Amino acid sequence: MKTSLLSSRRFARGFTLPEVLVAGSIGVIITGFIMTLLLDSGAEARLGFGVATVEDQAYYLEGQLTRNLRGMSANQGVTPDRSTMCYAGNGAFLGYHGIYAFQLLTNGTSVTEHIVYDPTHGTVTCVTNTAAAATSTVIWFTNSANCVVSNLWFNTSVNLDGSDNASLVNVVLEMNDNGYAERNSTNNTAAIYRSFAVQLRGD
Repeated sequence: MKTSLLSSRRFARGFTLPEVLVAGSIGVIITGFIMTLLLDSGAEARLGFGVATVEDQAYYLEGQLTRNLRGMSANQGVTPDRSTMCYAGNGAFLGYHGIYAFQLLTNGTSVTEHIVYDPTHGTVTCVTNTAAAATSTVIWFTNSANCVVSNLWFNTSVNLDGSDNASLVNVVLEMNDNGYAERNSTNNTAAIYRSFAVQLRGD
């Protein structure tokens, strides 16, 4: 029995300091790699949610703008809200944050719609005025923690002779995720730029 115990003690030994250091280093590297994967996965999930949210809100807002301007049947055309001029950072004129659409009804009265983007409060609203009803104000969009309208402007088109074409509206819409995806302002992949035109029916 004594011989057996002495023999087992002779071959049983602990780890040396270099072995412990190497094993610990490998463990730290593996743990760091796993943590990096988890952080990257979380960042991609946030980015995916940010992109989906921005795309969904942009699709909705573009639909509202197109539907109302085209469905307005604005036989009186449109007029930019000249109190809402929009300029680029270099001072170049971009367009107008607001636009009026006018529809003349068969009974001689008219309907006026004022679509306007307020960059201060981050809202896009549609105000409707009719002779037969009270003024109606509908908020189409309000900035949130993960989706903002960074710009929205309108412009009428130009005919071949240089005159304004008040029945064709050019719209530019810019939206982003308000930093939700944790990208910086110059590399925010959860941002979109849409430019489209709306032809009023005019009937």
